[in-house]
Amino acid sequence: MSGNDAFKRFFRKFGQADSQQMSDYFHKWMFGNVRFDNYTLDCDSTIITRYGEQEGVRKGYNPRKPDRLSHYPVMAFVADLKLVANFWLRSGNSSASDNFVSFLADTFDKLHGNTISLLRLDSGFHTVDISV
Repeated sequence: MSGNDAFKRFFRKFGQADSQQMSDYFHKWMFGNVRFDNYTLDCDSTIITRYGEQEGVRKGYNPRKPDRLSHYPVMAFVADLKLVANFWLRSGNSSASDNFVSFLADTFDKLHGNTISLLRLDSGFHTVDISV
C-alpha cells in the first residue's frame, strides 16, 4: 500500500475544475444507478471555524466564535437514501442563501433527472430569489 505522501502528491495534480468534473461524473453515475425516485432533498448550511490560513477563509457571522475566520458550507442530502447529493465549501463571509439557486441547479443536475418530491429548507434560505 502506498504511503500518505504518495496519495497527497497524486491528488495535488487535480485543480478545482478537475475535481468538479470528477465529482459530477460520480454523482451522476451513482444517482443514475439507484432505482429509487421521488426523493426528499434536505438542504442545510453550517459554520466551520478555522484556525490557520486555509484557502477561502473569511471573517463573517459566527455566533460561537465571533471575529474568527471560518467557512460557510452548504450541503444537500437525499434523506430517503442517507446520501450526500451535493456540497459546496464557501467562504466565511457568505450567508445561507448566497448563490443558493446555482447550488440547487447543480444539485438537480447531479441527481440525474430523478424526481424531487419534497424539498426541505430552513429559514436561512428564505429570499425573494428562492421563494415560490
